[in-house]
Amino acid sequence: MSGIRKKNVWALSMHIAIANFNFCYSLGAFNSCADNVSTTLNWGSMKDTYIAIFSTMIPAGAFISSSVSGLLLEKYGRRGSLILSDWVFILGCLLSSLPSTIFFGLGRFLCGIGSGLFLTISPVYLNEITPDILAAQTGPIIQIFNCISFIVAFGLSLILPTENYVNDDFNYFWSVIFIFPGLLAIYQLGYFLFIMKLDSPKWYLDNNEQEKAQEILEYVYMPESLEIGLLRFGSKKKIQNKDEKLVISYKSLFTEGKYRKMLRNGIMLAIIQQLSGINAAFFYSTDIFNRLGGKDIAMARVYTFIMGIVNMIAGIISLPLLDKFGRKPLIISGEYLLMVSCVLLGYFSDTENLNLLGSLICIYLYILFFSYSMAGAFWTYLSELCVDKALAVTTAVNLLFTCVITIGFPFVVNEFGISTAFYSFAGMLFLSIFYCHWDLVETKDKTKPQILAMILGE
Repeated sequence: MSGIRKKNVWALSMHIAIANFNFCYSLGAFNSCADNVSTTLNWGSMKDTYIAIFSTMIPAGAFISSSVSGLLLEKYGRRGSLILSDWVFILGCLLSSLPSTIFFGLGRFLCGIGSGLFLTISPVYLNEITPDILAAQTGPIIQIFNCISFIVAFGLSLILPTENYVNDDFNYFWSVIFIFPGLLAIYQLGYFLFIMKLDSPKWYLDNNEQEKAQEILEYVYMPESLEIGLLRFGSKKKIQNKDEKLVISYKSLFTEGKYRKMLRNGIMLAIIQQLSGINAAFFYSTDIFNRLGGKDIAMARVYTFIMGIVNMIAGIISLPLLDKFGRKPLIISGEYLLMVSCVLLGYFSDTENLNLLGSLICIYLYILFFSYSMAGAFWTYLSELCVDKALAVTTAVNLLFTCVITIGFPFVVNEFGISTAFYSFAGMLFLSIFYCHWDLVETKDKTKPQILAMILGE
């Protein structure tokens, strides 16, 4: 590709995306090995409570750290913030691999802190080092790494023992599962400490470090194309300045009426995404399959691993849909299909109608429908609709409701049954369809200034 050092761009992009791999891996790692951890740490009758609490540690930590990530990005840059995140994440992985309930919980929380920073830093860093002409190719890297991470997390648990946990020494392999992403973080840390010593060109330009900006642009562009890189960030800076004038502070975002629709759309979609039940599926799929499959933990892990593969396939399929169809119809059509899937899951998981094959098909279809709508179209829509501060609020709300669903789902299942949980998700999706028909605006094929003018009523 003329004028672009494509090999350098891909190498840097892949190393940045390791952060997203670690975030999603941490979300899914505890899913299939909870019984093994519980036995080693002797949780006994507190098992279900501890599983719910420690499953929540990742989104809880991410909720806290995501609220300060903007400040870190401004002060330390993208590379510096990523290095700091790696240190926190590595410590979390080390602690969570130790055979102690206290250290396990603390480690999970620190991994959540690091993961929340990963979640916000890597997309910004990736976007700013990628030339516009390569954006369509490197952009999907994050989604692909997210999907691969679940496959790896679910796959590693397949080799854990499924019975006789106390006497099987291989039961302790769960520690390796939790230390594994720490090793990737060490590799990423080494890369950014000793090999890639430059930040994004935009951060350097924002801080008046022209020579450093020139240096990283020379890493990405051929000499004859350097001006393209400078113009790219110059034009984007104008847009950014316009956004900053529109949204001076968080106070104005919440108090000035013209931002109400933007904030309402972002917050409501963040809540809807979690009330669709997706993280109940990813955090507790092994337990769900175990309940539906007659307490066969080995097969439950296999079904969970297959779910990871389906998620990967769905992620790839969803990419061309975003180019062809509008964001609003993709989101709404997904809600319809997700609602039907949840109704069928509620029916098939009822003790009187228990049907493992029907449940498996519905769950895998649910993952497929979610991937193109409330994952791909959802985040694309929000990034196009919201200014930075509104997007930060939306992300925080999303993580907060992730915590609510993660800690609440097992208690609802134990008290009212798993079919009730699925019917509840279907009811939430039914209500969300009316909201999205009424309030969402279409953003496809519109520039940021056009979207802002439309959403702010200018």
